Amino acid sequence: MRALKQAPTAFLVTLDEEKAQGPSRFEKTLTHEGNEHSLFGAIVDEPSRKIVATSGIFHEEKTKLRHKATIYGFFVDEDQRGKGVGGKLLDLTIQFAREEMKVSTIYLNVESTNLPAIKLYESRDFKMWGTEPKSEKEGDKFFDTSHMTLIL
Repeated sequence: MRALKQAPTAFLVTLDEEKAQGPSRFEKTLTHEGNEHSLFGAIVDEPSRKIVATSGIFHEEKTKLRHKATIYGFFVDEDQRGKGVGGKLLDLTIQFAREEMKVSTIYLNVESTNLPAIKLYESRDFKMWGTEPKSEKEGDKFFDTSHMTLIL
């Protein structure tokens, strides 16, 4: 919820939609055994234990797409940005995709004006291959989405 408040254009779901789904939305993923869908978080101890960054990844289900996984919901709290938390979390997510999911390609979308996130992804060799104009709408404002891929 904090991520949706801080960066509403970074996610496809709105805060109201997420609230309506309730916590049961994550129970299935968090209790699932296997490596088809995982959520990761970074926790800091000071001043109180709280999740300061999140990343989700899912393995494509269709046979012809089984070589791919998609990262979603990647977010770092504003007060933790620039401290290396996002890079460590992204590295963990990529490692999981490579070693546990056994994929050869990782895909993600990023809001096109989110240059710090794009820079982070590019630092891990993600390549931008296209931009979808007006792919999201928040209120009366449209946002473009850039598509990025990492070939392992």
